[in-house]
Amino acid sequence: MRKLVFSFSLLIHFSCYSQVRHRLDSLFKIIAANPKADTSLAKIYNDIAYSLMRINPDSSKFFVDKGLALSQQLNFKSGEAFAYNTLGVHYHMQADYPRAIDYYEKSRKIKEAIGDKKGMVSSQNNMGIVYYLLGQYAKALRNYHHSLEIQKNLQDTAGMASTYNYIASVFYFLSDYDKALRYYLNSLKLNEKINDKTGIAQTRNNIGIIYNTLGNFDKAIENYEVSLAISKSASDKYNMASAYNNLGSAYQKKKDFTRAMEYFDESLRLAREINNIQGISYNLLNIGSLLENEKKYDDALVKYREALTLNKKTGEQYSISNTYNSIGNILLKLNKGGMAQEAYVNALKIAKEIKAKDLIATCYNGFSSVYKSKGDFKKSYEYLNLYSALRDSILSDEKNKSMAEMQTRFDTDKKEKEIELLTKNKSIEELQSVEQVANIKKQKVAIYSSLGGITLALTLVFFVLQGHNQKKKANSLLEEKNIAIQEQKQILEEKNIQITDSIEYAKSIQDAILPAQNSFTESFTDSFVLFKPKDVVSGDFYWLYNKPDYDLLASIDCVGHGVPGAFMALHSYNLLERIVTETKNGSPAQILDELNKKVLESLNQKNESSSAKHGMDMALIKIKKNTIEFAGARNPLVIISPLGEITEIKADRMYIGGAQGNFTNQKITTEPGSMLYLFTDGYADQKGGLQNKKLFVSELKKILLSVSGKSTDEQKEILQKTFSDWKGKNEQIDDVLIIGIRT
Repeated sequence: MRKLVFSFSLLIHFSCYSQVRHRLDSLFKIIAANPKADTSLAKIYNDIAYSLMRINPDSSKFFVDKGLALSQQLNFKSGEAFAYNTLGVHYHMQADYPRAIDYYEKSRKIKEAIGDKKGMVSSQNNMGIVYYLLGQYAKALRNYHHSLEIQKNLQDTAGMASTYNYIASVFYFLSDYDKALRYYLNSLKLNEKINDKTGIAQTRNNIGIIYNTLGNFDKAIENYEVSLAISKSASDKYNMASAYNNLGSAYQKKKDFTRAMEYFDESLRLAREINNIQGISYNLLNIGSLLENEKKYDDALVKYREALTLNKKTGEQYSISNTYNSIGNILLKLNKGGMAQEAYVNALKIAKEIKAKDLIATCYNGFSSVYKSKGDFKKSYEYLNLYSALRDSILSDEKNKSMAEMQTRFDTDKKEKEIELLTKNKSIEELQSVEQVANIKKQKVAIYSSLGGITLALTLVFFVLQGHNQKKKANSLLEEKNIAIQEQKQILEEKNIQITDSIEYAKSIQDAILPAQNSFTESFTDSFVLFKPKDVVSGDFYWLYNKPDYDLLASIDCVGHGVPGAFMALHSYNLLERIVTETKNGSPAQILDELNKKVLESLNQKNESSSAKHGMDMALIKIKKNTIEFAGARNPLVIISPLGEITEIKADRMYIGGAQGNFTNQKITTEPGSMLYLFTDGYADQKGGLQNKKLFVSELKKILLSVSGKSTDEQKEILQKTFSDWKGKNEQIDDVLIIGIRT
């Protein structure tokens, strides 16, 4: 899970840099003109500290210390409370959360004692933010709701907007996205009402995170860019770093990794510049994710562990759990299943403590992968089902529909107000124009006939008003159509997300049935598997069944690719597992015969034409020391001896699911060091080259002969590069599978 950065107002608002610079110059001049140690000077020190908070934190700390000392000396309670709150923000931004809470509480108590309700809410909300970062969501919500009651009584619109923003972010981390969006939209509406630019920037950033999480990356980027533009104009490095980080995450999900790294680097630079520990940690996590995409697993692990160290220092529970998940994923890819499982255990413990459903779901998915790598498919399926059920509850259709409706209502309300204002302005202009025309006409016609002039003027007014009404009606109809189009667009986007999620889930299931890497290498220490699905899921798959004295291995090509092929692949896998369990020590031919029979029965295929729709090609070998038994349905076995002699063991020209006779069982003895190759037709059928033609099996066998003497890792690399070069800019036309084993 990539880390997204929320925006909050820890004080109130921040002006642009030029305004801050001007204000600081004015304050320093006042100090120089009147350096008397009184409450005015204490206020000035606090004001300077406030102005420098996000521009130069060290200088801010220097002045707030002076303001606090002077306020205490003068028994100036208001100044003391302000200074304590500012110190809380300082340590908050340094991720020293215990000290931040201590100073916020001191500030809150003083403000309550002197009757400063608005100031009390400010400190109370800041404590809420810290509790939220520590995963103590119930405490955070109690603070926020108490603040909201006070703000409503005070009719504090700006304060209510901030508090709505805080509450929304807690619900986001509880994976209650519809409530989160509802509170964000309330916040945005109030910020727009009072034209609070910084509040708009922060809320837009956070709304962008909702869209990013739901997969609507373009809408997320739109919101992030608005937030970034406003933050830049205010020289607000803290919120700029947040926006850059989130833009990087969105572009990473759009597979634009170069642009994503640029944004992450800029965010990390700003976070280091202002010593924002939390921001540094988030960016390390995201940069690690990019390195993971590039398969630079060791480098990614270093970044994740750096992030974990910082997260433990800050005590931010959500980030600690999230980082343990990322570490577990990397360790699994490095074939360190035991260490990966330990990381997931740590992640799950924290996720359950803070009730973070999205993290709990991620942990379940991790455990599923761990048990799959161990060959324990039963437990792998159990955790996959837990993951699926929890993820579905988080992103249910009903919740997505509710959020879409809220956004539509907000956008529609906003558009209606804009249209109403524009219509009023336009009507005034047109009526003014009509009045001028009527006056001119009346003056001219009055010479001839006052009655004719009046009639003409009335006629003109009638037609102008009629035209105006028609135009207004047309504009109204156009607006209705635009709203309908937007609603349809939203529905399509939601459907696309649902379809994509379903396919991704299908991929998780298909991944679970493929042999785990450690199981494969235990059976065949010197081997490779080149597997390139055309789509997210595949109709090709490979199957391994281990017995104490022999191994069964198959390459299988179900008719079709993508989702239809994947359904057939899963069905074939289940049938094979059942057959080898029921058939003791069966030969490859017997297994193919039984598989053909069960496919015909289970899919109710009556004739050859229908069976072709649901058939599959297959090559199956049984390996017992150097003796091999083979049976094939249209797919051969290729053997290349250490001396470079190539032998093709022909398959029967019959489909599984359409065969009318029995399959042939063939026994072969191989020399030690021989290469065995099983493959489907995707590699050979790929179009490419100068003449844009198929590669063909004959050419594939030449390639296999040329690489057979090399290590299996080199063979796989050469086959991948040859395929990519041959394909060129053409689309991959089918799933590709080649298995190579050295005896």
